[in-house]
Amino acid sequence: MKKWWPILVLFSLLCLALGAAFGLAKIGVLPARKWAGEKGALGTVARLSGFRPLKKLVAKTVAAGPPLTAEQLAQQQRVLQAEQRAFEQERAAWEQQKQKAQQAPPATPLPSLDPAQMARLAEIYSKMDAPKVNQILDKLPESEVVLLLQQMDERKVASILEGMAPAKAARITGELAHTPLQSASNSGVNGLSSQNE
Repeated sequence: MKKWWPILVLFSLLCLALGAAFGLAKIGVLPARKWAGEKGALGTVARLSGFRPLKKLVAKTVAAGPPLTAEQLAQQQRVLQAEQRAFEQERAAWEQQKQKAQQAPPATPLPSLDPAQMARLAEIYSKMDAPKVNQILDKLPESEVVLLLQQMDERKVASILEGMAPAKAARITGELAHTPLQSASNSGVNGLSSQNE
């Protein structure tokens, strides 16, 4: 039994080395697929171990048609240049519009109205539908809108604010928060109109 001991150890080490080599080849560390394509003992062992040789890549040419003539290339270049000029002109026009919008002065407020005129306008707007009132108020400066809404009934103000853009409604609400609205019970528009008579 003592004679077979070294042979058994060598066989175990050989199996361990072959297993490690096979594992390294499977994960791609050793180029076993390349070796499988070669002739000779190494290629035979690699093929017997289950490795297939790499396929040689054949370059496929895509049929692109006949080559373009110099005239056709020049025509394509002219078309591309025209498109680029049109794009640049459109971009320049957009930049000019952007600069004009930034340089435009803010909307000038209307000449300030006296309280009697504001009460009269508030009464007129109170009798109108909220969407129609919003169309008109969109064209007025926010300071005038706040003055008008201060003269109106809370319910009417609520329906008007409901139809406004959220950002504008928030700004106007902030302005209205500094001064109390007149409620229907606090002699709203009707009370003001009776004072004017």
